[in-house]
Amino acid sequence: MQVFKDKWRFGVVAKDLTSTFNTWTFNFSEKEKEVLYLTNNDIPVKSSELTAPRVTVGASRVLISEKLRPCWPKQTLT
Repeated sequence: MQVFKDKWRFGVVAKDLTSTFNTWTFNFSEKEKEVLYLTNNDIPVKSSELTAPRVTVGASRVLISEKLRPCWPKQTLT
């Protein structure tokens, strides 16, 4: 959501409002485990993840005066 007031601008963004819980397991062959080991990667067994709700708030202000804006010449087509 955005709100504009004079030269001020305000915004709010909400993400993952309901939260999300994910879990999974891994099944690797011996060859796949060897490749993970040789490439310095961890060998996962199981994992889970929780995404918590987040709210981001921002504000900005326009500082450029109308007098300072560049004045571009008009193009004419001939």
